[in-house]
Amino acid sequence: MNKHQLTHKQYLGDGVYVGYDGYHVWLYTDTGIAVTNQIALEPPVLRNLAEWQNNLTRKENETC
Repeated sequence: MNKHQLTHKQYLGDGVYVGYDGYHVWLYTDTGIAVTNQIALEPPVLRNLAEWQNNLTRKENETC
C-alpha cells in the first residue's frame, strides 16, 4: 500500500487513518515518518465489520 495513492483519506483517531484504493478500504497507523501497520478490508469484510458494529450498537441500546 502506498498511502499517497489512496483517496478519501481521513484520520480516525489514536494514530489510525483510513483510505481507499478503489477496491480495498485500508486502515493504517502512521508515525509521521512511516506507515507502521496496515490492514486491507475487501468489500465483504467491510460489510461484515459494519454489520458487527450495527449489532453491537443495537445490543448496547437494548441494555440501556
